[in-house]
Amino acid sequence: MIFSFKTRLNLTLSIAALTLGAAAIAPTAHAFGKPVPHTVSQASSGSGSPDKPKIVLTDKQKEQIQAIKKNENSQIIAVLTPEQQTIIQKAASSGAASGSIEAELKLTKEQESKISAIQVQSRKQIESVLTPEQIRILKTRSTP
Repeated sequence: MIFSFKTRLNLTLSIAALTLGAAAIAPTAHAFGKPVPHTVSQASSGSGSPDKPKIVLTDKQKEQIQAIKKNENSQIIAVLTPEQQTIIQKAASSGAASGSIEAELKLTKEQESKISAIQVQSRKQIESVLTPEQIRILKTRSTP
């Protein structure tokens, strides 16, 4: 499944909301400029589509990806204004949908560009943690 920038942004903002609101990180794996659903990092717990191969991450890989995502979220939060950060904190505590968060944030083109660059860098770092076989599976899973 290929996600648009808006969907990737929604996922990232949701994770940032968790980071700000609950200090929790929900790691996701991204590869080759195509975000991959959360099931990738959850594959070792048995979730995922039965018709597509699962990626089983080692504990070390999970820790590394979690650290990468935490860094990514910190960088994204730094791009936001204090008012936007407050919006995310309130949304996280109320359980608001990520689509409504994005609309309320009113990100500038510059912010969107910076967030996109941060996401690309994070995906490259995550890719460096994965084995060639895991990357192959990610490519398979990310095609419709």
